[in-house]
Amino acid sequence: MPVLRPHVLVPVVLSIALAPASSAQTIEDLRNQLRSELVQDQFSGSIVTLILLSNELELSGINYELDDEVGTEITALVLPFNYTFHPFEDERTGLYTEGVIGTSSMDQSGPDLFNGDLPGGETAFNTEWRTFGGLLGAGPERHLSEEISVAAIGQVGLSYLENRAIYEGPGADLSSQLFDGLLFNWDAWAGTYGVAARLRWWRALGSGRSIEFTSRYDVRWTDAFDVEDEVQDFLTKSELTTFRLQYRALTGLRMGRYPIGWRTHAGLSWVLASETADPFGLIEVGGGLDLLTQRDLPYVDGLTAGGALFLGDGVAGWTVGVGIVL
Repeated sequence: MPVLRPHVLVPVVLSIALAPASSAQTIEDLRNQLRSELVQDQFSGSIVTLILLSNELELSGINYELDDEVGTEITALVLPFNYTFHPFEDERTGLYTEGVIGTSSMDQSGPDLFNGDLPGGETAFNTEWRTFGGLLGAGPERHLSEEISVAAIGQVGLSYLENRAIYEGPGADLSSQLFDGLLFNWDAWAGTYGVAARLRWWRALGSGRSIEFTSRYDVRWTDAFDVEDEVQDFLTKSELTTFRLQYRALTGLRMGRYPIGWRTHAGLSWVLASETADPFGLIEVGGGLDLLTQRDLPYVDGLTAGGALFLGDGVAGWTVGVGIVL
């Protein structure tokens, strides 16, 4: 996560605090020092986590908090889809397609950017990181049997990133001169490309009941461009592994002539957001209701609404959403 790390600011803070009045050190000198620290710390590469969230293909929304020193709160709203076309004479081979458009944001705040190391320059801050973007994928899908299919997928995407920060306190003007355009208050674009492998197993259990297992492995590269400063420039490789087990059944209720189903699921996601980041895992448990429209609408099997809880190392959250079953 692009969590603000106070140790990155320490060298700049000490330079300001210890510089004598006659020092010729300028704001630009301090910005160059901060730029060097941020590049060495590979700060910009951690921002890719937000892009991964806005390109999430399995969920429709995320809201969770991190147990950290800057009160990190993360939200994402995404609209994913997937559908398999059968343009070939061999019905066992199809064209699997998937895509998502979404946005994610992260709010952070604290009483002092300088963590008390610059007396008289205390600066409270509130900052928001946000991404908007989309991802498209397509590739051949092969049915190995009536219950098992595999797909190989190529992916491309585009995302817009921005940060906005507000400073308050005696050091607000100094903070704006130091950090704007480097750490805070900037925008950039990033392109994504990658490949994925997806395995699906599905079995009908009778009486409207079914069980489904899906797993996938994604490798994506995210390349920033049109950046304001080299600090925001990055090229990162991300790896995502997902396992998901889902059970569906009928409630016995109807809405008009359409039956209502229920479902429950459990999942495990393992994410390595960049080469320098620590991998993290999330456990997900949830469920929901489905209105089975039985293809009265073109390509649509039903409408769905549900939610889930997440739990990880230092992370807890939830998601709710609605969607279309294709």
